[in-house]
Amino acid sequence: MYVPPEGRDIERVIREGYSVKVGDYLSDSWAIFARNAGAFVGYAFIVLVAGAGLNWALELLTKQQLVINFITAAIAAPLSAGFYIVALKLKRGQPTQFADFLRGFDDFVPLALAGMITSLLVSVGMILLVLPGIYLLVAYMFTNLLIIDRGLEPWEAMETSRKIVSKRWFSVFGFGLVLSLIFLVGAIPLGLGLLVAFPIIYSAIAVAYDDIVGSQRSF
Repeated sequence: MYVPPEGRDIERVIREGYSVKVGDYLSDSWAIFARNAGAFVGYAFIVLVAGAGLNWALELLTKQQLVINFITAAIAAPLSAGFYIVALKLKRGQPTQFADFLRGFDDFVPLALAGMITSLLVSVGMILLVLPGIYLLVAYMFTNLLIIDRGLEPWEAMETSRKIVSKRWFSVFGFGLVLSLIFLVGAIPLGLGLLVAFPIIYSAIAVAYDDIVGSQRSF
């Protein structure tokens, strides 16, 4: 039976810093994807269809873009958490099943709240000269992982992620730019490339989190 590591002391990570190994994260994420490509692509398809369906339904019900963004963020958080959980299990060499992708909903309330608060703050930051929004968008990268892995409350997870990322913000920003490029390339062929891009992007973030913070939960 897999015994999870202790994980690193977060305060020590914030105090002493870390290095961001973009190349390693991408190669590891590709290896993780390759181990269970069929399941990753299948779940990515479900996420894309669910997202499109939710957005269509919300636009019929309301024209308030802020409301649409809140609800979308609330649902997207537990959906994306499934990628993280499966990626971390595969990285540890553990067996996975398709139901693992849905285990993000075990933490639905804190993930949904974090998603909505993050969406609000990033949106406000974008309105206020754009730069604050970009800063927060990058700084909150590990929020959902801290919730599902360390059991932190939404605001605590957001602030912890911000403090961790801020220690090497520009390096993490560069990592985020590479992930954004992968997303853009994936979106070009009618969005079909996102079936591969999504798993790789989320797996890369999970690998980065595991390297920097150290995952400790036994999923």
